[in-house]
Amino acid sequence: MVHKYKDWNGLTTYALRELVKGVYIEALDKSRNRMLQGIRIVYDLRTLFR
Repeated sequence: MVHKYKDWNGLTTYALRELVKGVYIEALDKSRNRMLQGIRIVYDLRTLFR
């Protein structure tokens, strides 16, 4: 995949979908008078170096 996408500025949505293994959104935290929500993106690096 590294050879397939050499220019990071030209990445398409399809290419990004190949790299992302999962997106996890945490529960909303309303404590301390502010609202926080964590987002975790897990990449599949094995796909990148095939």
